[in-house]
Amino acid sequence: MKKKIGIGALILLTGIGGAFVYLQTDGYQTNQAAKGVLDNVIDEDYATAADYVYFFNGETDLEPTISQEKGKDIWIDRIKDLDGKGISLIDYKNLVVKRDDGILRGRVDLILDMDGESVVREDVGVTFTEKNGDWKVQHLEELKIDEVEAWEKALSGYVSTAGSPS
Repeated sequence: MKKKIGIGALILLTGIGGAFVYLQTDGYQTNQAAKGVLDNVIDEDYATAADYVYFFNGETDLEPTISQEKGKDIWIDRIKDLDGKGISLIDYKNLVVKRDDGILRGRVDLILDMDGESVVREDVGVTFTEKNGDWKVQHLEELKIDEVEAWEKALSGYVSTAGSPS
């Protein structure tokens, strides 16, 4: 009887340990970062959404010269400005994060309200960056349309001191 209880306890601890390890994986963390941005932008909680965005003002492989706090302020203003122009994120579907040649990349379908009309942007690319053990969304990009749309610029982590991407 004691042997069965010991084996049961070992199986339970192994399961709990496995769940903990899964929650610490990069794939899970990047998925949660994307959800953190998207869910909070939909809820218009832009400050919380910005906590899941990595802000940069130059090449992506260089350290930014702008502070994350300053980037956050610019990003929030940009999202509010976009909303004031009648463009907002209202939902998303099919969020998937996978490794592609060792790099974590996401895909998601976004549902936007553009001047009162629901518009779907399918297969939007999501790129991530990891800094100090935290994964954050770096960029969202619609891959099927060549022209960069206003919502892409607004949701991107790229910020300039002028407040808009170049």
